[in-house]
Amino acid sequence: MNLTEKYEILIAFIGREIPEKEYIADIWNQAILEEYQKSSIYINVAIDERLLACVDCTKEERGFVITAIRNPIQTQDSKLYYNALGSIVFKIRDILGNPYTLITIEQLDSTFFPYDLQTH
Repeated sequence: MNLTEKYEILIAFIGREIPEKEYIADIWNQAILEEYQKSSIYINVAIDERLLACVDCTKEERGFVITAIRNPIQTQDSKLYYNALGSIVFKIRDILGNPYTLITIEQLDSTFFPYDLQTH
């Protein structure tokens, strides 16, 4: 097992129209590719749409939780990874009109199993 970090990014559009999940995925894909071409830092994410409950939220308020886990085999330097992810988040926020954004970081042990090209 390897000690690494999990980053959860909450993007909420409280009181605003929420984009489609496919649009969110498209702009993340583009920003990730641009950052990879610039820094060679490999970042992948999972995107979930969630219901929100808060003082200012409507009954149908939704947001997105984007989860990224640094693979310590691919990117050994956690600060470089964090800076690359931060660059992506700032680009995404700008594209989306600066929605409410919260980033949490959690330390965890993880094991990565590489894709086996010979079985497919």
